[in-house]
Amino acid sequence: MLNKIKLKNFKKFQQGEFQFHTGTNILIGANDAGKSTILKAIDIVLSQTGTDDWRNRSAYGTLMNNQAIQTFLSSDKSVANLPKIQIEAWLDLGTDLNNAKFEGMNNSKQKQAQGVLFEYMFDEQFTIDFDQMVAESGDEMSFIPFEFYKATWRTFSTMIRRLVILSQHIQINYSERCPLAIETVSGLHLKKHSHKYLLLPYLLKTA
Repeated sequence: MLNKIKLKNFKKFQQGEFQFHTGTNILIGANDAGKSTILKAIDIVLSQTGTDDWRNRSAYGTLMNNQAIQTFLSSDKSVANLPKIQIEAWLDLGTDLNNAKFEGMNNSKQKQAQGVLFEYMFDEQFTIDFDQMVAESGDEMSFIPFEFYKATWRTFSTMIRRLVILSQHIQINYSERCPLAIETVSGLHLKKHSHKYLLLPYLLKTA
């Protein structure tokens, strides 16, 4: 079951935390309230969109919170001040030993729990290139070079490379005129299909 999604610097949310419960959860809000943003976050953290794809290295930069970007550009533009995106999926996968790899304290609360953490952050191997860029552009620098960033996924215990989907899908309704209903099951895999979203209950394992 998906218990909670926690966001940092993701699209409109500098900080956001959203609880889910057993059964159907309904997200209600005006246009641009962030309903689709929550779905996008679930998709990224659990389906590992763009995993190991260097062509997508910069793509996640379009999802960086605008205020976080402006705060950096107003700073001394040091590596330490570069913002990062974090998405945490807090899960309840039960006590089966196969799910032990998802349990640990690798989360923002440093609390023993099950889950997956996505981070989009500066790749330190580009520190020299970044410092040179800042030195050359100085106060004229008006963007963050996301080509120097990397995307990583970890369980709350360790690094993972793939999330394997093992079960059948269920369907939920989504339209501009009605709330979004999410059926929380033993996990969520999300993809958009036509005017509806398909949620796939799944078990997770590393490959």
